[in-house]
Amino acid sequence: MVGHGIQPAMQSIYEGIEETLRHELARVTLEDALRDVLAAPR
Repeated sequence: MVGHGIQPAMQSIYEGIEETLRHELARVTLEDALRDVLAAPR
């Protein structure tokens, strides 16, 4: 029963994380991602 109330308690935290992730991903363009891929050491 230790983890019984974890999911409801964490729901608002997960929602905040998801909102932050969506905001950050909206700022990244395909050009940004490609630049990072091409700049990565091989």
